[in-house]
Amino acid sequence: MQVTPIRPRRRPTGLAAVPALLVAVVLVLAPAASASETADAYLKHYGETALEQLGEPGLSEEELATRFEKLLREGFDVPAIGQFVVARYWRAAGEQERSEFLEVFGEYLTQRFLPVFRDYQGGTFETQAPKVTDSDGVVWVPLRLERSGGDPIRTEWLLRESDDGGFRILDIKAEGTSMAITLRDEYASVIRREGSLDGLTREIQRLLAQGAFAPRNG
Repeated sequence: MQVTPIRPRRRPTGLAAVPALLVAVVLVLAPAASASETADAYLKHYGETALEQLGEPGLSEEELATRFEKLLREGFDVPAIGQFVVARYWRAAGEQERSEFLEVFGEYLTQRFLPVFRDYQGGTFETQAPKVTDSDGVVWVPLRLERSGGDPIRTEWLLRESDDGGFRILDIKAEGTSMAITLRDEYASVIRREGSLDGLTREIQRLLAQGAFAPRNG
């Protein structure tokens, strides 16, 4: 299933089919690590703590969704990712348009990945030393996910140091493909068709109401 508002409910292909993206949303369910930790230790802490929380019993669907979206926004730099994926249309949009899009974008991520997250079972993380980038405070962290009954998954995570000494996730690469670039490419065709960021927001809202982004079983 591709992560795009114009081709909902297709069988998983490409980046969207890689379980590493599930790990992306799993990791944000952990509490913040110590500000003194390096990016790789921070990411590992997120993963290990989140896997413990994943098995918490008694959560209703509503409670789980609320927790999921709240912590998604805390773990990922959703405004920065949202701005990147809509490219030049961000500059042309007003503050209200931007705010409405970011709200819907978070809802989209929740509907797309929460069902997969909920069903995830097992796994351990192994991170490697961060790789520096040309941007100060921004690094790529290789992460290997060992799965029971499956081949290891190798990914790279783009993290930026935050003002509080922690980190925020900006992107994930799986099999050499960037999640953020994939979303930007797929949203571009919708914005061109709809003519504005507001048009993209309305289209995502319409499909969210239909449950179009939720993965199907079978």
